[in-house]
Amino acid sequence: MAEPFTMKAIGEAISSFWGRSALLLWCLALCAIAALAVLWVGKHFEIDGAAELFHQYGVTLALAGVLLTIFASFKTYAERPKPTIILLPVDDESHWGQATQPDGRVVTQFSVKFQATNVTDGTIKLSEIALRRPWVRRRSILTRMLLFKDPNSRYYGSAHPVPAHTLSFGSATIIVDRPVGRKGKPIRIVVALRDHAGRGHKVVFPYLRPIGG
Repeated sequence: MAEPFTMKAIGEAISSFWGRSALLLWCLALCAIAALAVLWVGKHFEIDGAAELFHQYGVTLALAGVLLTIFASFKTYAERPKPTIILLPVDDESHWGQATQPDGRVVTQFSVKFQATNVTDGTIKLSEIALRRPWVRRRSILTRMLLFKDPNSRYYGSAHPVPAHTLSFGSATIIVDRPVGRKGKPIRIVVALRDHAGRGHKVVFPYLRPIGG
């Protein structure tokens, strides 16, 4: 005998469906929207039977597309990877400025410091940094230097990792071969870092003060 159609069975079916990947939900949403679009095109060009199918299933496909998109969005949000390292700016020890070189060129230097808290059970090594905002061409960057505090001393170096469940400090210097921003005014910058496992992280300095400001 077939299993009774009970609330428990419905709940288990929903739980099983929700446990599937977000990719399946996005696929179903796209299929519903694509089917709706095909029927609408067929109706527009007066293809035989398309108008009847559009009027019969159009509302159902539209609702399915909207609801599946909502479910897929929540599922994607729920499947976000947990943070491995938390980076916070140290605004009081960060600054930027411009300098004119002997040959007349103007270079821009960003010097920032940030906290790095490793929330995993393993050591994390951050070894690459890039300037995301303001945007500059990669070839315009003269210097990218990333240093971290030695876990056992007060010295900084490029080879120092962040131990598990530990708060450390990092500093970075980025020099660009042209003027960036308005001289003497605060600027918003975003730097991106990459760890030994290829995971990306970012630090936002919303109000980076100019040197002397």
